[in-house]
Amino acid sequence: MSAKIEKVHDVTSSQILAIFIISQEEQITMGQLAQMLDLTPRAITGLMTGLEKKKLVTRTKDQSDARITWLSLSEAGRKFLKNVRPDTSRKLSGLFEVLTKKEQIELVRIIEKLTDHMKTQIDE
Repeated sequence: MSAKIEKVHDVTSSQILAIFIISQEEQITMGQLAQMLDLTPRAITGLMTGLEKKKLVTRTKDQSDARITWLSLSEAGRKFLKNVRPDTSRKLSGLFEVLTKKEQIELVRIIEKLTDHMKTQIDE
Protein backbone atom coordinates (compact mmCIF):
# COMPACT_ATOMS: atom_id res chain seq x y z
CA MET A 1 0.00 0.00 0.00
CA SER A 2 2.66 2.55 0.99
CA ALA A 3 4.72 1.63 -2.08
CA LYS A 4 1.86 2.73 -4.33
CA ILE A 5 1.47 6.00 -2.45
CA GLU A 6 5.23 6.55 -2.60
CA LYS A 7 5.33 5.96 -6.33
CA VAL A 8 2.29 8.10 -7.15
CA HIS A 9 3.41 11.03 -5.00
CA ASP A 10 7.22 10.67 -5.40
CA VAL A 11 7.94 10.49 -1.66
CA THR A 12 9.20 7.80 0.65
CA SER A 13 7.12 6.34 3.47
CA SER A 14 9.46 8.06 5.97
CA GLN A 15 8.85 11.38 4.27
CA ILE A 16 5.07 10.85 4.34
CA LEU A 17 5.22 9.98 8.03
CA ALA A 18 7.34 13.07 8.74
CA ILE A 19 4.86 15.27 6.85
CA PHE A 20 1.95 13.82 8.83
CA ILE A 21 3.76 14.44 12.13
CA ILE A 22 4.75 18.00 11.19
CA SER A 23 1.16 18.67 10.13
CA GLN A 24 -0.04 17.81 13.64
CA GLU A 25 2.02 20.65 15.10
CA GLU A 26 2.25 24.31 14.15
CA GLN A 27 6.02 23.88 14.32
CA ILE A 28 8.29 21.12 15.53
CA THR A 29 12.04 21.02 16.00
CA MET A 30 14.25 18.69 14.02
CA GLY A 31 15.29 17.12 17.32
CA GLN A 32 11.70 16.44 18.34
CA LEU A 33 10.89 14.91 14.96
CA ALA A 34 14.06 12.79 15.06
CA GLN A 35 13.04 11.49 18.47
CA MET A 36 9.48 10.72 17.33
CA LEU A 37 10.73 8.86 14.27
CA ASP A 38 13.63 7.27 16.17
CA LEU A 39 16.16 8.67 13.70
CA THR A 40 19.67 10.01 14.16
CA PRO A 41 20.31 13.74 13.61
CA ARG A 42 22.11 12.89 10.38
CA ALA A 43 19.18 10.81 9.11
CA ILE A 44 16.60 13.49 9.96
CA THR A 45 18.73 16.10 8.19
CA GLY A 46 18.76 13.96 5.05
CA LEU A 47 15.03 13.38 5.28
CA MET A 48 14.32 17.10 5.68
CA THR A 49 16.72 18.02 2.86
CA GLY A 50 14.69 15.83 0.52
CA LEU A 51 11.40 17.37 1.65
CA GLU A 52 12.82 20.88 1.44
CA LYS A 53 14.02 20.24 -2.14
CA LYS A 54 10.45 19.20 -2.99
CA LYS A 55 9.33 22.44 -1.29
CA LEU A 56 7.06 20.52 1.13
CA VAL A 57 8.68 21.75 4.36
CA THR A 58 10.53 24.82 5.51
CA ARG A 59 13.39 24.93 7.98
CA THR A 60 13.92 27.97 10.18
CA LYS A 61 16.74 28.57 12.65
CA ASP A 62 15.66 29.51 16.15
CA GLN A 63 16.44 33.17 16.80
CA SER A 64 17.66 32.62 20.35
CA ASP A 65 19.47 29.27 19.90
CA ALA A 66 21.20 28.58 16.57
CA ARG A 67 21.41 24.86 17.39
CA ILE A 68 17.62 24.54 17.08
CA THR A 69 15.94 24.25 13.69
CA TRP A 70 12.16 24.55 13.42
CA LEU A 71 10.17 22.64 10.81
CA SER A 72 6.83 23.57 9.35
CA LEU A 73 4.82 22.59 6.31
CA SER A 74 5.02 24.93 3.35
CA GLU A 75 1.93 25.84 1.36
CA ALA A 76 2.92 23.10 -1.12
CA GLY A 77 3.24 20.69 1.82
CA ARG A 78 -0.29 21.48 3.01
CA LYS A 79 -1.64 20.97 -0.53
CA PHE A 80 0.30 17.72 -0.81
CA LEU A 81 -1.25 16.53 2.45
CA LYS A 82 -4.75 17.36 1.22
CA ASN A 83 -4.11 15.26 -1.89
CA VAL A 84 -2.54 12.31 -0.06
CA ARG A 85 -4.95 12.06 2.89
CA PRO A 86 -8.04 10.87 0.96
CA ASP A 87 -5.98 8.30 -0.94
CA THR A 88 -4.32 7.08 2.25
CA SER A 89 -7.59 7.05 4.20
CA ARG A 90 -9.29 5.02 1.49
CA LYS A 91 -6.48 2.47 1.45
CA LEU A 92 -6.32 2.28 5.26
CA SER A 93 -10.06 1.83 5.63
CA GLY A 94 -9.82 -1.12 3.26
CA LEU A 95 -7.28 -2.71 5.62
CA PHE A 96 -9.71 -2.54 8.54
CA GLU A 97 -12.55 -4.27 6.71
CA VAL A 98 -11.17 -7.60 7.92
CA LEU A 99 -11.92 -6.54 11.53
CA THR A 100 -15.34 -6.63 13.12
CA LYS A 101 -16.74 -3.37 14.48
CA LYS A 102 -15.90 -4.54 18.01
CA GLU A 103 -12.29 -5.34 16.98
CA GLN A 104 -11.97 -1.93 15.28
CA ILE A 105 -13.11 -0.17 18.47
CA GLU A 106 -10.64 -2.20 20.52
CA LEU A 107 -7.84 -1.39 18.08
CA VAL A 108 -8.58 2.34 18.35
CA ARG A 109 -8.55 2.06 22.15
CA ILE A 110 -5.16 0.32 22.09
CA ILE A 111 -3.69 2.84 19.65
CA GLU A 112 -4.90 5.73 21.82
CA LYS A 113 -3.35 4.09 24.87
CA LEU A 114 -0.02 3.66 23.07
CA THR A 115 -0.15 7.24 21.78
CA ASP A 116 -0.75 8.60 25.28
CA HIS A 117 2.15 6.51 26.58
CA MET A 118 4.45 7.70 23.79
CA LYS A 119 3.57 11.33 24.55
CA THR A 120 4.53 10.88 28.20
CA GLN A 121 7.81 9.23 27.14
CA ILE A 122 8.64 12.15 24.83
CA ASP A 123 7.80 14.72 27.52
CA GLU A 124 10.18 13.10 30.03
